[in-house]
Amino acid sequence: MSSNIKTIVVIVIVLIISFSTLVLIEKIFDTNLKNPFSSSNIVMGKENFLTTDEFFRTDFSNQRVIFLLGSSHVGEINVIHVNDLVSLENDFVIYNLAFGADTPSNRLRSLDKIISVEPEMIFYGISYRDFSFPYQTTVNPFLPDIRQIISCKLYSDLSTIVPQNPQLITRDIMNKILKIEPEKQSSETFSIPKTPFYQYNVKSTIASNEMLKHDIFHALTWDNDNTKNQNICAINKIISKLQDEEIKIILFTTPLHDYYLESFSISQKNNFIDLKNNLSKKFGLKIYEFEEKYNELNIWRDTQHISHHQNVTIFNEDIAEMIMENIEK
Repeated sequence: MSSNIKTIVVIVIVLIISFSTLVLIEKIFDTNLKNPFSSSNIVMGKENFLTTDEFFRTDFSNQRVIFLLGSSHVGEINVIHVNDLVSLENDFVIYNLAFGADTPSNRLRSLDKIISVEPEMIFYGISYRDFSFPYQTTVNPFLPDIRQIISCKLYSDLSTIVPQNPQLITRDIMNKILKIEPEKQSSETFSIPKTPFYQYNVKSTIASNEMLKHDIFHALTWDNDNTKNQNICAINKIISKLQDEEIKIILFTTPLHDYYLESFSISQKNNFIDLKNNLSKKFGLKIYEFEEKYNELNIWRDTQHISHHQNVTIFNEDIAEMIMENIEK
């Protein structure tokens, strides 16, 4: 055997061992990084803040359940206010299952638990942050992207096996070895009923225009095709699986401030439009658009989030209206 072949064999063996070790750590030792909805997530000591297992052990059999899914953009929706508006004429119970920094890839891993509740409807809030735009492509737009199709199929089938974030897993292991304690959750937070995985800051303010100017988060030109592919594949898989289970899913885009939107390139905006059009056409979905709806209103916590301040109600009212429109269909 030549030295080159020996080197290749050694490299392959090392990669296999490394991959297997990460899988074992994720599956057996549970580093709480494979999925933010891990059943062993720490309870923060707040009355309504629960782990996934605690929440899904709840008996929902006597309720007509609706779930809101998404990141912190969706988390800022006050589901108590939404329930008050919707339940005036309906017997549905709405839960906000938003999770900070959530992505479709993460959500796919908790989808079976969500389906087990048999919700009647799911409203999923998406934005640019859930996907990597813009990205380069040389695919002929008139032909199916075979590479993308194969990639999606492999990712969907292996999504619960492949380690999701090897870097974070490794960092977590090193922190445990070096006995570095994770940063503790701020005590100035609170939780509300029917929002089990998200917490709110006690100091919920409405930012001034001057504050928003200094908060501008310039959108980066993301170039991680792998992340982009995973999340696009995941949102397709989520929609397909819910429809197979005859659970109605409705997509909506989450609000963004003008300062944030202006930082996107034309390419980024077009890529997001293409994604929404593709999802709408493929699955027969109506997508509600909120991303540019509140640009001129003084209701922002920062350039990506509507404030949770008690005086800010318009977004909750619009979400309630969207839900009632679909209940009546």
